[in-house]
Formats: sequence, C-alpha cells, structure tokens
Amino acid sequence: MKFTIFNFQMQFLVLSVLMFLASACSNSNSSGPKPAITAEVGFTEIEALSYQLAQIPYTSSRARIFYSFHPAQEDSGSKPLFVFVNGGPGAATTDGLLSLNTAPMSSDPLRYENEPIFANPYSWSEMGNLLYIDAPLTGYAYNFLPEGVSTPKAEFTLKNCNPFIDAAQVLRVLLRFLENHTTIRKNPVILVGESYGGTRTTVMLNMMLFYRNYSPEFQEDNIYQDETLVQEIQAHLDAVFPENKRQAHDPEEVTRQFGRHIMIEPQLTGKYQSQLTGIAYEEPGSVIYRIAEETETTYTPCPKGDSTCDPMEKALNFVTETALRDMYKYDEDVTWSWVINAWSDAWLNYVSTATSILETDITKITPFYAANRTGAYKYGPRKEEINSFQNWSNFNNLSPGLKASISAYVQNREEILLKAESTVREAMQQGVDYVSLEEVFGELGPWDEYYTFLMNFDVYDGFYGVDAVNYDVDPESPRYGRLFLENLPLVQVMITEAPWDLSIYASVLPYSFKKYSDIVAKVEVETPCPECDKFFTIWYRPDSLTGTVAPEKRTVYFPYYAEAGHAVALSMPEKIRQDVALWMED
Repeated sequence: MKFTIFNFQMQFLVLSVLMFLASACSNSNSSGPKPAITAEVGFTEIEALSYQLAQIPYTSSRARIFYSFHPAQEDSGSKPLFVFVNGGPGAATTDGLLSLNTAPMSSDPLRYENEPIFANPYSWSEMGNLLYIDAPLTGYAYNFLPEGVSTPKAEFTLKNCNPFIDAAQVLRVLLRFLENHTTIRKNPVILVGESYGGTRTTVMLNMMLFYRNYSPEFQEDNIYQDETLVQEIQAHLDAVFPENKRQAHDPEEVTRQFGRHIMIEPQLTGKYQSQLTGIAYEEPGSVIYRIAEETETTYTPCPKGDSTCDPMEKALNFVTETALRDMYKYDEDVTWSWVINAWSDAWLNYVSTATSILETDITKITPFYAANRTGAYKYGPRKEEINSFQNWSNFNNLSPGLKASISAYVQNREEILLKAESTVREAMQQGVDYVSLEEVFGELGPWDEYYTFLMNFDVYDGFYGVDAVNYDVDPESPRYGRLFLENLPLVQVMITEAPWDLSIYASVLPYSFKKYSDIVAKVEVETPCPECDKFFTIWYRPDSLTGTVAPEKRTVYFPYYAEAGHAVALSMPEKIRQDVALWMED
C-alpha cells in the first residue's frame, strides 16, 4: 500500500482508539489481577560505593550480586514479595534457602527419589513472589579489583566486609529489582533472613524505616552514613507513595510496604546471645550434658573463674570433636550439615541442574561468562590457608559458633568431601549430560570462581577484623539487637525456635533483650506447653526510643520446630510454610 499522509492519519486514529479502549478496559477492571510475571535470574551491578563508617570514609569494590526470582503460583502481580538472604557472613542463599525447600524447585537430598532436582511441594510461591539474593562474594556473586590492584588481599577488610555496607548493597539489589519490575513495585515486601541473615535483614529494615538517619545531613553521628543509598530509598518511596513525593516518608508510611520480618534461627543480639547460650549449655541437665550421656562421653565445662575459656565455644567443640555430633542439628553426625551443603553446591555447578533449580536458562546470562568478568575476584588468602585457621590474625575475634564451625569443617574435610562426592555421583542420572559451568562459560582468573564452595572463609575473616571490633560493628556487636528494638514497634516479626540447633540456641534469644536495659523493662515468654508454638513480649521503657514512639509492649511470634535444626525449612518445610501463611493472615 502506498504511504500517504491520509494513511498515516488513519493508522494513528485507529491506534488511538485501540489505546483508549484498552485503557478504558484496564480502568474498568483496576481491582482485578495484575499481569503475570515470569521467573528470571541475573546480576545486579553495584558500583563502587563511597560511604562513612565511624566517621571514616571508605569506598567499596564494584560488585555483581546474583539474584533469582520466582513468581507466585497465582495472581503474582498482586502477591507480596518474600526476599530471602542466608547468613554466615559468607554463606550463599542459593545453596541454602533457595535449594532446600522454599523455592518451586528443590535439591533436598532427604526427599529426592528419582531426580536430584524436583518440584517442591512446600514452595513459598504458594504465598507470594520469591526473590533470593546471594550476598556479596557468596554463591554466584563476585567483586572486581579496583584499578591498579592485582591481588584481593586488601579487599577483605572493613571497606567491603562490615554489616552496614553488606546490608546496603543487598538493599540496593532489592530496590533496583523493584524499580525494574513495576508490576510488583508497590507490593508488600517481607524480609526473610536465616542465621546471620537475621542481622543482615535487621539492618536492611532499619535502613528503610529510618532512612534519613543514614544521611549526614540529618544525623551526623550515625555509625554508618551513605547519602546515595538515602537518595535511592527516597526515589523508591516516592514511586510507591507518590502523594508524598519529594517529602520525608515517615517510618509508619514505610511499613505499609515493609511491614513484616521473618528470621530463621537468627544471630541478632551478638555477644549477649552468645553469653546466654554458654550459660545455658553449662547448666546441669542441659542439652550438652544430654548429648554426653547419649554418646557415652564426658563434657567438662569451663573452670570457674577462667575468663580465657568461652563456655559456648567449649561446649560446641565438645559436641563436634568428642561427641562427634553436628552443631547445626545435633541428632546427626558431625559431617551431616556440611555434606548437605556440598550436595547443594554440586548441582549449582552444572548448567543443566542449575537451570532446573533456578527455573531459567543460565547460559543466556552474560555476566556468567569469563570474558565478561576480567579482574573479578571471590576469594583471598584464607581459602588457601584454611588448614592453619587458628593462626589467622582475626581468628580470636570470631563468634564462638564460627570458631567451632570452622574447626569441625577442617577436622572432617576429607570425610565431608568423600561423602558428598559419593552421594552426588549416585544421584546422577543415566543419559544426562552434566556439563560444568567452566566448560560453558570459560576458565576464570586465579581469585575467581563460579560458585562459592560451602562458605567463603575470607568473608568470615574480614567481618571480624580488628577495625570492625574496635568500631563495634562486627557481627558479635550488640548494636544489631538495638536496631531490632527500634524496628519492632513498627513491624510484625516471626522468629523460629529449633531445639536441635546448637549454633543458634534460639530459646535464649528472647531473654538476651533484657540486656538492653535502657530500652527494655522486661521480657515475657508465653509457653503453653514444652513443644507448643510460643510468643514472647518485650515491654518498653517510656520514651526509650528516638526514631519512633516507644510502645508499652510488642509481641513476637516464636513458633517451635520440634524436629528441626539450623535449617528449619530442610527438616520441617511443611510446618514453616504453614506457620508463615497463618501469620500472614493475622
């Protein structure tokens, strides 16, 4: 057909009518379901960030942080977004919460029958959309060396390894994901943190609720100042709450989107939590004495008055070295959790199985390819020095649980690797071509790796450095429990209690809040029966908070998982999903 002005005008008129009709239909059904969205994976580029910690300027390394998104089974455009992060620090989310019974696909070795990757009947996608984020330098995530730097040794220091920059980077991934997914940008967001992920998500939530406090313009003495993060949060809140655009969004308004927080066996109150755990373990008849009786061994607590002996560390070393039990699920042998983690890692290192777990063809993700990650790093010297871990300069600063965990791994490493390799080979199917990531994406540089195996011990070491301890920002600092107490008046919180977990002895956590005596008047734990779901209530002192009004009290849902260890979703996936669903309805 010959093109004329008349033809153009007619086409424009028809198009305008169609757009009007589509708009009318859309407006007439504005309360209906939003368009469906699909699964995807990717890397979020996080530029080198300039910030201040303890009034000292730092610049982080450029990072590529991996995420995996899985839409809700139904009505995904209207469902909440669960955001999952594991802990460590130095542990991946993809081989933890994603692989082990919260996502649509699972690689749970306790439940597979015919195929190592299978549809998960306990997927949280029944309740909402799921976003999994590998924290910096864990799982698939990697950093880049600064220009002119040839070794990453100096990169595992405070500038990249502290709970604030870590949370700020993960939060940026979330905000940028929402910006690029307008269908769900305004939906409720529920942060889900396991283990150290409890600290990470607590900091993230505090940054959202009280974002202006992280700007030097509004609070000069805050421990962490990050002006560009404040601007990014402001832009997000302006988009979600346009009626208050370019104004300060108060915490109560932010909770309309960020109003719920789930913590699975969390590290939260730092040394307060560790101290009470050690005291509980030394009590006559404690779980440690019961393990000694079951294994016909002898547990000897710290000598009275010996300040050089840490009761929690000594108890956990007894469990792993003498009783030969798993500190993460003490009814199992000492290698159990490590073998399961190694199993999960293995399937994430093959293209076909990683694609199945992630529900996306990873060969289409260009940042995976070696050609696109020149100068990337994931490890430093600690990977090669793991056998001499007790000589690390920062080893004594580690939490009691981390010390015992690393020790157990090193002492049993050969057995762990042999067991993992054997079980993976047995599960490999005939006729399936298991192609490694390296075969597809290419050979990487000396400090890089496609997937972090088990834990990134360099990250452990960095988070507990001398400067982190001196500035009171290491993960054992009590300051993160204080941030939780600031958040709690504004949000609904669920925290798990799993009695088989010795690394995080959750039963003492409620009482650790008594240590914040300037804020907390008393703590009450409601226990209908020994193995019933519980609640605990924190009573606030009047006028004890500055960012918001201190309530009289706040209650936390504290469900009990009688047969679970540290990875609650691994041992009792049906119950935790059911508990979350009921809690969401309340």
